[in-house]
Amino acid sequence: MPARIPNPPMDPAPRWSLLTQAIPSPLRAGFLRAIQGATASDRVCTDTVYRALLVAIVFLVFGPSIAFDYSQHDDAVNTFQNPFLNPPMPGNVLALWIQSYEGLYIPVTYTAWAFVGWISSLLTWTANNHSPAGYHFANLLVHLISVLLVFSILRSLFTSPRPGRASCAAFAGAALFAVHPCQVEPVAWITGMKDLLSAALALAAIRIYLKNSISSGKEGLLSSPRRLLEPATVLFVAALLAKPSAVAAIPIAFLLEITFLTAEGDRRAAAKRAARRLLPWIIVSLIVIVLSKSLQPSREGVASAPLWFRPVVLLDSLGFYLQKLIWPALLGPDYGRTPQSLLTRGFFGVLWWLPLAVTALLLALRRNRTLNLLIFALFTCALLPYSGLISFNFQIQSTVADRYAYLAMLAAALLTTRIFLACRVPALRGAILLVVALFAVRSMSYLPVFTNSETYYRHAITVNPASAHNRFNLANEFRLEERFDEAIAEYRILLRLFPAMDAAAINLGDVYYQLGDYAESENLYRRALEVSIRNAPTAHQGLAHALSASGKYIEADHHFLAAVRRDPNSASRYLKWAKDLEKRNRFSYAAEVYQEAAHQTGTGQESSESAIILRRLAARSWWKAGDTEKCLEQVNRILSASPEDTYALNMLSWIKATSVDEALRDSETAIRLAEKVCELTQYKEPYLLDTLASAYASAQRYRRAIATLDKMVEAAKKSDHHDIAQVHRVFRNRIWYYANAQPLEADNARLYSEFEEGSLTAQVEE
Repeated sequence: MPARIPNPPMDPAPRWSLLTQAIPSPLRAGFLRAIQGATASDRVCTDTVYRALLVAIVFLVFGPSIAFDYSQHDDAVNTFQNPFLNPPMPGNVLALWIQSYEGLYIPVTYTAWAFVGWISSLLTWTANNHSPAGYHFANLLVHLISVLLVFSILRSLFTSPRPGRASCAAFAGAALFAVHPCQVEPVAWITGMKDLLSAALALAAIRIYLKNSISSGKEGLLSSPRRLLEPATVLFVAALLAKPSAVAAIPIAFLLEITFLTAEGDRRAAAKRAARRLLPWIIVSLIVIVLSKSLQPSREGVASAPLWFRPVVLLDSLGFYLQKLIWPALLGPDYGRTPQSLLTRGFFGVLWWLPLAVTALLLALRRNRTLNLLIFALFTCALLPYSGLISFNFQIQSTVADRYAYLAMLAAALLTTRIFLACRVPALRGAILLVVALFAVRSMSYLPVFTNSETYYRHAITVNPASAHNRFNLANEFRLEERFDEAIAEYRILLRLFPAMDAAAINLGDVYYQLGDYAESENLYRRALEVSIRNAPTAHQGLAHALSASGKYIEADHHFLAAVRRDPNSASRYLKWAKDLEKRNRFSYAAEVYQEAAHQTGTGQESSESAIILRRLAARSWWKAGDTEKCLEQVNRILSASPEDTYALNMLSWIKATSVDEALRDSETAIRLAEKVCELTQYKEPYLLDTLASAYASAQRYRRAIATLDKMVEAAKKSDHHDIAQVHRVFRNRIWYYANAQPLEADNARLYSEFEEGSLTAQVEE
């Protein structure tokens, strides 16, 4: 009988680990040891390795965002379109410390953006760098710092008799904080820097505060570690100035100390001790909040919920965040969950019951009841600034947003770490890591939403089809890209959903005007005037242009006049009216409009830049109208305010060189003025050299005139902003006169107007 072959020995690893056989053996061994808890003699993963893993995970999940574009209008407005940050000069940045910008007082965040812009300009050698890569990388870096701070906090709060178990548990909690899908919005959205930076500074302050508490517990309150509170306070103030919602760091630090660093029987004394330590934070937070409120204007249209309804808004917000924390299936930048919408959702449409159910469940649990309740209280406190108890500007769109839960994810990390340590079965610890991995995959699939503005707005209206703000912005994107069919479709949907949305009617009217459908454009502008008066000046102006294009000039002027009367301080409205008049060859009327604009928008100062520009335009129109006397009146007013204004000096020289009126003609004065203007501009402007040539010709110095024309052509060749063909056309016209020993005087208005566009491009910023 053949010998019996014994069965091979069983693998000592748990049976569930057979599911990991597809993983390479070195990684599988490290994974199993990590979730089972390595011994002191066989420790594979140290804190340093876990930190390295967190860095790798953050870059793996969020790294693609570095290549993203600006994802919505706020990104550009806050960065490269911010006049205080372009260029990022110290004086400009300091101005943001004493005033708000775009309704926000967040000077530390703006300083950080200025620093990023400055570094980007150094790396790209461009003064005004418009690349979004630097801002996206900064967001990623700040998020990574927050993740490492969370890991450090968790390591300081949790211990385990088995070496390595606490490190792995802290890694699980920090990884959840790092990759949860709710974190995608603040990380991938450039403007999310204010939430990221505020939270990172707050976490740093909390970490130092906890270190002080641990050291004080060992060495006494009056020992040297107490000095750690000073840098913690500085960091807390910086967090408040990055975004005032960092005030939530006060209750978070308080709850962490009495929950994790104090025995249950000593919590009353610890609470008093923590309150004394946190008193400076409370004082500075009140000061910063009052300062921010005084500098931040309230947004028009924000309707506060009734006081009796605000607790319901609070409970709904908490329920919403709990739902997204557990099941982040449908995420978006605008949920449309305003206090007003809650009133129409019905009894069960509001998530008031979810936080109450969670609280009841925690009370029913006998084991670690107090600890779990305190963690839930920490979660609630982190969300209080944006819970709806106090109204804020974004509530016009939604009370809740993913970015508001960024700091509250610390509570989720704490709970994950605690459960991981409490699990005695390795399979359950593996399940926790699996859930974290699934969250990472969900975040990676959600990340492309922030690739650019179009993907951002499209997803926003997928989540909330009734989002007027995002649908309007998407339609505007299409209009700017001249994708008119798509723009028309979106504007039509807006007008169907919101018939009183005058801005949509006006913009749709602009689209039809660009397409040449003036009748439909006119109808839409009239509709805007019927439904609202908020944008009436713009609607009147658009209607005036449509009427003028249709030849209805009298009615067009009526609406142009209505636009400037409703908005008398806008130079742009006067300019557009005057331009339209010039197209109709009504130069005298246009000149009067320019003069009125100079009077209304020049702030009472003749030397103001806007007043000078408008008077230049008025002088030009009077010249084209053939009224030399009124043209000279405007020129003299300009020179009395700005004696070296090149445009006015050049026009005066031209008049004295070419006028058919002998009383005005003065060749020597024309030469002197023209030479002065050319010296001021270093002989680089062709149209000024043309005036100098005409002045020489008026004095019968034709050779000098012809030589100056040659210089005019050479100057045009060296310049990037002049039409060479136009310059050659002027050269041929002038050379005929000068070669035949004739000065320019017969058709001055036509000849001078040949260089009108060049002169205005060089001298007038309209």
